Order: sequence, then structure tokens, then C-alpha cells
Amino acid sequence: MKKIFTILCFLILFIFNNSYCYANYDNSVFYNNRGNIKYNKKDYKGAINDYSQAIAIHDNVDYYYSNRANAKFALKDYNGAIQDFSYAIELNPKDSYHYFNRGAANNNTGKYIAALDDYKISYNLRKNSETQKMILGIKQDFKNPNFLIQHFIDITNEIGVLEFVLFLILLYFNFYKVKERKPKFKVYTDRQIEKHYNFDNISLDTPPPAAKNFNLESSRIDYLEEYYKKEIVNTNYQDNSGIIAWYAIIASLFLYRVIDVLRQIYTEIPDNTDMGFIVEFIISFIISYRGIINISKIKTEPDITEKEYTYYLLYKGVLQKYKERITQIREEEENKRRKQRSYWKDFWENAKKDGFTFEQEVGNLYNKLGYSVSITKGTGDGGVDIILTKDNKKTVVQCKAHTHQVGPNDVRALWGVREDFGAQDAIFVAYSGVTNGAYEFTKGKKYKIVDVNDLINLSIKVNSEDDT
Repeated sequence: MKKIFTILCFLILFIFNNSYCYANYDNSVFYNNRGNIKYNKKDYKGAINDYSQAIAIHDNVDYYYSNRANAKFALKDYNGAIQDFSYAIELNPKDSYHYFNRGAANNNTGKYIAALDDYKISYNLRKNSETQKMILGIKQDFKNPNFLIQHFIDITNEIGVLEFVLFLILLYFNFYKVKERKPKFKVYTDRQIEKHYNFDNISLDTPPPAAKNFNLESSRIDYLEEYYKKEIVNTNYQDNSGIIAWYAIIASLFLYRVIDVLRQIYTEIPDNTDMGFIVEFIISFIISYRGIINISKIKTEPDITEKEYTYYLLYKGVLQKYKERITQIREEEENKRRKQRSYWKDFWENAKKDGFTFEQEVGNLYNKLGYSVSITKGTGDGGVDIILTKDNKKTVVQCKAHTHQVGPNDVRALWGVREDFGAQDAIFVAYSGVTNGAYEFTKGKKYKIVDVNDLINLSIKVNSEDDT
């Protein structure tokens, strides 16, 4: 008896459940049919409500979505229509009408590439003249330059937000996510540098150290020097590869569309898979990345190795030491020449060619002898060219770079004005000396006559004292 009761309960439950399902199915059909009636009466909003009721009951019926999409299309809600047609395609990917209608919605929103893809898939599923006509029409439009320009302007506007987001990411990586490294280059001491070059046997005829002797190419020296001047070795090295990659991604978004357009115009291959997008984008990225590197000439890695730069630092240290030694040798040679009478004879011979230069050099000589030197203005000086001061005593000086001897009148004139300058002594510098009469006038007075021989002797004396 209990078994019979149990079987009857299961039977009743089964019948009730199936009746409920059929009732629900009938209800979804009812809403769909009523939606069709409203659609035919151009009550598109009412039709959408009924189609939505049908979908709420059964969401796995593709034509419920396509019917609602048609109603949205009629209200010019093309994006909503595209969404519903996409749902219908997911449920029934073999229905050519779904693709055709979604292609029409894409076409009306300016998504011509997507429209062309949909029309091609629709034509492959069901070949008909209407679909073929739509395909040819879009292809013909793409051959119009004005249409292409406007299309790519629309594309640019469409991805503007994405481009801005990528730009912010680029800035973030530029300022905060920069890869850094601190090169460890060897720094040579003077003692180590002297071990790599014989500085004791250097002469003025010794050529400078050759780069090849330090395992360096001479063509690289200028570049290494520029690298050194920028002090890159003392700062963190910035790797620009991340920045270039983001630029390449942005460029790839545009280049991908170009490749997509070319594919649609010149091939019959529909792009209804994610793999197609991935392949095209990878191609776009590779082209963009390589192009940006070639155009910008930004190096993603330092092209100076630590080994090369270490050799360069050694070479630079040796070269600097060589230049210092050559300079020292030149100064020593110059000092030797300064002690020679012939050097100072030529020196004063050149100085006397210009009267003002002659006065300047005489002043410099007496300055080295410990005098405070004041050169007069040259006019209204009463014949005085230089005023010397030492131990609170003043001495007036007149200079004559003549090639002939100076007579007594000029010598007397200088002596006569000395007191006007508060001086007790006088020095008459005459390159060629003075006459006997002039010399006789100076006897018994604090008056010196200086000729070229005296100038040479004083110059040798001063420079010899400088060396000591």
C-alpha cells in the first residue's frame, strides 16, 4: 500500500512540474508573439517590453534576442541592437540573418570593419545577392579617400579615452617605474696609472699614448669622452625600453586598424575570432616597436661595457698624466731659455718696437724687483712714464726705445720734474744708452741710466731668483 502511495506522489509531482514548464514556455511564446504584433504596429517600445518578458522566462532562445534587437534597431538604438544580435549569435552561430542584421547595426554606427566582417560571415553561411551587394558597397566606400579620412578620424575619437589612459600609464612608468642600475667601474690611482706607462723617459718629441695600446678603438674615444662628460657613470642609468613599449602599444592601436582595413578590402577573410585580432595586433606591435626605435634612436641598453669603460678610464688617466708631464717639460725648457742672454736680447728687441709695450715690460721687470709700479697716463706727465715706490721712497722713470742714444736735454728734463712727483731718485731707461754729455750730468746724483744690456742682466737675475 505504501509503495503505491509513493508512486502516485511522484507521478503527480512529475505531471505538475511538466505542466508548469509548458505553461512557462507557452507564456514566453505568448510574449514573443504579442511583441511581434506590437512590432508590426510600430509600437517598438511595447514590443521590446514583451520580448524582454519572453527572454526573462526563457533566455536560451536566439530569435527572442534577435526580435528585440530588431525593435531596438527601429528605434535607432544601434548599440543595443548590436548587443542583442551578439547574444543571438552566441546561441545560434549558424543563423546568417543574425550576422546580416548585426552588420547593418554596425554599419549605421560607423563600425564599417565590423559590419564588413558580419556581412562576409552571413554570405558564407547563406549566399545571396543582397549580402554581396552590402559587402561590395562598403569596399567601394573604403576606396574613397574622403571616406577613409573620416573613418580614421572616427577611430581616433573612438579610442581617445583608451589612448589617454595609456598616456597616464606611460607617465607613471616614465617617472616612477624606471629600471635602474649602478655601474661599477674601476677607478685608477696615480700609482696604478704610472705602472702602465713610462713617464720618466718622456720628451717633447714623445707621441701621446695610443688608444690601441689600451684595447680601445680610436673611433670610440670621442663617444666615450662624451659619455664621461655627461657623468652617466656617476648616476643611475635609465632604461627606456618600457617607455618605447608603451609608445608602441599606442601606435599599434592605430596600425592594427590600418591592417584590418587592408584585410577587409583586399581579402575575403572574415575576422570572427579572437585569434585574428591577436595576430593582427602582434604584427602591429612589432612594426610599431621597431619603427619607434629606428625613428627616435633611443637605445634600450648602454652600448658601453664596463670592460671598455674601465680601459678608457685607464687610458684617460695615462693621457692626462702625459699632458701634465709634457707641460712640465715645456716649462722647464722655457725656464732654461729664460736664463740665456739670447732669449732676453730677442725679448727686449721685440718690446722696443712699440713704445707703450716697452714701458709695460719695464714696469713688469721692476715689479719683479720688488717695486710698486704706477704707469702714467702718457700725456701731461712732464716726461715721466713710470713711478716706482719702494720703502716709502719714490723714483721717477722715463723710457726711450730709440735706436740712437739719448742726449742730455731729456736727461736733465726728467731730473728737473722729479720733485714735482715727490721723488728723490730718477731712472732713465734708454734702449740704446745716452751720450757722454748726458752721462756726465748724472754723476753725483741719485740718477741711474739703464740700457738694453742692463735690462737683459736684470731679466736673467729676476728669472733665476724665481727658479730658486
